Amino acid sequence: MLEQWAFELLKGIGKIFLHPLLYWTFFLICMIGYKRIKKERYNFGTKIYHYFTEIKYTFSLTVIASIVLSAATILFGIVLSYEVLIVLAVVTIVFSLFGSLQFLSASYTIGITFILLLVLPFIQRYITIPYVDFTTISMVHFVGLTLLLALLLFFEAIFMAKTKTKPTFPSLHLSDRGVWIGQFEAKRMMMVPFFVLIPSNSVTGITPFFPYFSFGEQTFSLLLLPFIFGYQYRMRSGLPNELLGKITKQTYVLVVVVIVGAVISIFYPFVTFITILVALVGKEWITYRHKERDREGTPMFHPLDKGVKVFAMMPNSPVERLGIKVGEIILKVNNVVVTNSFEFYEALQTSQTNFKLDVLDENGEIRFVQGTFFDEDHYELGLLFTEQPHRYKEK
Repeated sequence: MLEQWAFELLKGIGKIFLHPLLYWTFFLICMIGYKRIKKERYNFGTKIYHYFTEIKYTFSLTVIASIVLSAATILFGIVLSYEVLIVLAVVTIVFSLFGSLQFLSASYTIGITFILLLVLPFIQRYITIPYVDFTTISMVHFVGLTLLLALLLFFEAIFMAKTKTKPTFPSLHLSDRGVWIGQFEAKRMMMVPFFVLIPSNSVTGITPFFPYFSFGEQTFSLLLLPFIFGYQYRMRSGLPNELLGKITKQTYVLVVVVIVGAVISIFYPFVTFITILVALVGKEWITYRHKERDREGTPMFHPLDKGVKVFAMMPNSPVERLGIKVGEIILKVNNVVVTNSFEFYEALQTSQTNFKLDVLDENGEIRFVQGTFFDEDHYELGLLFTEQPHRYKEK
């Protein structure tokens, strides 16, 4: 028995290369990185983070999530049909075309998949859809999707908590008052492969491509499903880690409610509909409330009458060793008062090797920062300020 399971697991792992979402994930990662870098060059004249930063810091959580989800789907008998996986893959691909990782939350992808599976059986009565039979969708599949949503939403919240202190992506935005302000995009994505059980009779036409085995009186296929999820939030009114921390706490509350609903649905299947609705509405409410509060709040990064506020820093740049933090204000450079980046760099170049900065910290206290230029250092030190985009300056 163990040998059979091991053999089927190996075959299931191999069959992941037949799933279009695997290749779509790589394409999506490249496209997201390309668009972000293009924006960085437009705003700041240089690339800030590399192409694959959106999926960085995810490996350990991916491994844990894969093991836990695989164990849960097999041990608790979460069964999904071939039709369910097709709809889920299509929904994921379509939502990723919107250009925002926000819609790759499990609340949206699984929630909309759930709703479509309610409608498609009625449509198939009047329209022939080849190779699939949505009339075979049963309550077992809906309960399985609800349990899967609860697990994925739980790992989504952990993912947000784990990456909230990681680098966010700066950009510039023209406010309603015609002033350029700074904003951050906290966005990450990860692809979690995990095993799912599929009734073998739902894949009769493609049985040679999928491993299958008997379990009790039923026969199942074992598939390694690549699932994509992510988050994306724009932030102007505060530091990203603080604002994302609030969103994460709200997401945990939603997770608890969805998990309770998923567990109840095992005994009372009709609760699945309520639970899915709560997951969809709850996620949308969290996103909406964040957008409204951020829009109504005062932008944290904007031009000042005195000094220049540190908006962002280039990774691995000289400024990192100086201990300057994002949000602090540089009042003077080499005893010269500065009010914009031009004055900052002009004052910085008055010294050949050593320089001194007067920095106003978040507590309103001034401290002095002294540094030394090394041969490999760039004269800009790696500091980014809120000002007119680089492309506008070139004109």
